[in-house]
Amino acid sequence: MSVPFVEQVTAMARELGFTEVDPGDGSYVKINVPMDDAPAVDVYVRPCGEMHGKEVLEFSSGGLRLPSNDAEKMPLLILALQRNADVIFGHWGLDEADDGSTLRVFHSQITETMDLPELKGAVLAVADEYSRVAQAFVELLPAQAAR
Repeated sequence: MSVPFVEQVTAMARELGFTEVDPGDGSYVKINVPMDDAPAVDVYVRPCGEMHGKEVLEFSSGGLRLPSNDAEKMPLLILALQRNADVIFGHWGLDEADDGSTLRVFHSQITETMDLPELKGAVLAVADEYSRVAQAFVELLPAQAAR
């Protein structure tokens, strides 16, 4: 029997030296990633389905809230699309909810084959990309609040 993803990801993250690892409610793991010159970033890891019978984990950032006004939203969406062309690990995606739209960084990994370097690479890639674009949001929309 395989180890549940929460136990596996929590143990691996702690082995990698992440000190703030929260197994949540059992449906995700939250890893707080300290950044050198920016606020820490939370990266969430959860199962998102299967590929060829193998469990796939999704790594995602918190959301950057988009303005409700389409004219204000467009430069931010264009920025995310431009970043997708340069990001090696992960991609920007749009979440739509009743309370508005957010942009998040996503990356996927097969649980069974994930080793320590792959987990670390995915977590750091999501955190670095989120941090970079969150700073651009601040510059493009001074009142923009990341959540």
